[in-house]
Amino acid sequence: MLLLKIFLIIITIICFVKGFQPPWMFMGRPLTGFRQDGIIDSINATESQPFNQFLDHFGKNGTKWEQRYWKNDKFAEDEKGLHFLILGGEYEASSFDILYEKYPHVKYAKECNATLWLLEHRFYGKSQPLK
Repeated sequence: MLLLKIFLIIITIICFVKGFQPPWMFMGRPLTGFRQDGIIDSINATESQPFNQFLDHFGKNGTKWEQRYWKNDKFAEDEKGLHFLILGGEYEASSFDILYEKYPHVKYAKECNATLWLLEHRFYGKSQPLK
């Protein structure tokens, strides 16, 4: 019985202490952010390239805007190999997303000798179709 009381006291103390620590994740995102500035600065960035994208694929006016993309072909053996397309999320995209070798999709590209493409989500970053 004494061991049970000691066990419950220890569990209570642990829960009490843990209750004052902020959560590691909030709304599906780490509190420190996904990208660490020190890591980003240490990776050689590639420049983004624009391409003309239709504003309305079903419209007849043919209005176009410039959407940004990045390419990482350092793992590719030739252009006929695999190509992985990464769609940017709700943030300004950068070459970090296809150069940081700890990301799973970059690891897979390395294993498969694939070319990585990153397409910036429109309305985020510099890909603004309505400007």
